Amino acid sequence: MPKPRIVKPQPTSWWQNLWREHLWGPKRVFYMLGLLVVLALAVYALSQWVKPAASPAQNAWTACSMFIARQIGISTNDAQPYNPSSVRLLSDGSYQADLTYEKMSIAYTCTTQNLPDGTWQLVTLKAK
Repeated sequence: MPKPRIVKPQPTSWWQNLWREHLWGPKRVFYMLGLLVVLALAVYALSQWVKPAASPAQNAWTACSMFIARQIGISTNDAQPYNPSSVRLLSDGSYQADLTYEKMSIAYTCTTQNLPDGTWQLVTLKAK
């Protein structure tokens, strides 16, 4: 009869121990779901944090859409998305923006002025 062979236990790394002792079995599903949720939240937070700053022309377009919403009652969400070619810088430093609302088949030309305190002032608003 052969002699029994003695096998020394192999050293294991910390992650192998973690996997065997804590992450194997029914608990593993919950740990993995938790890890996925944390990763998804991290990706979302980073995507919100790294947004480029809006240009003055885009701020003028946004101000115009808000003036139209306030004065005429059309939702800002109904305007066509911002297009840089729809905003022009005028010689006096004000911005003229053309906004189109396809649902209502109407377009507006809005002129705004950026005040020194950072707020926007409506100069003119005309329906096309």
